[in-house]
Amino acid sequence: MTTSPPASATRLAQASNGRGYSALVAAPVAALWPARWRDSAIDNALASLKVIEEFGSLDAYLWSFVGGKPVLNGWSDRGQVPASTPLSDRMSKDLKKRGFRFVGTTICYAFMQATGMVNDHIATCFRHKAGAGK
Repeated sequence: MTTSPPASATRLAQASNGRGYSALVAAPVAALWPARWRDSAIDNALASLKVIEEFGSLDAYLWSFVGGKPVLNGWSDRGQVPASTPLSDRMSKDLKKRGFRFVGTTICYAFMQATGMVNDHIATCFRHKAGAGK
């Protein structure tokens, strides 16, 4: 049985203009997700294309929030590490303004921690200073 890709996957393929997004890959994956997740993933991909046009890369856009260098925090206890910050609030607000979805401030802060944009290792941790450079 052959199924055609959902309209949303076709929309993504058309919007990508041959820049690497494939309806052949997106359609089967998207069919497994609840509709709101699938639609959000597609909206985020489309918003990413616009950001890439404006900033040259998604990397350049995201790192602009921290001035291109990791933020080195000096927490002395892991209980001090916040779930969000004014910086993640600003990133979340800007992403939402650009059409991204599921990008709340806590998700943005966790993303910044995971990618090394923010170094929240405790000051006594051996990784604290090691994570100080991009």
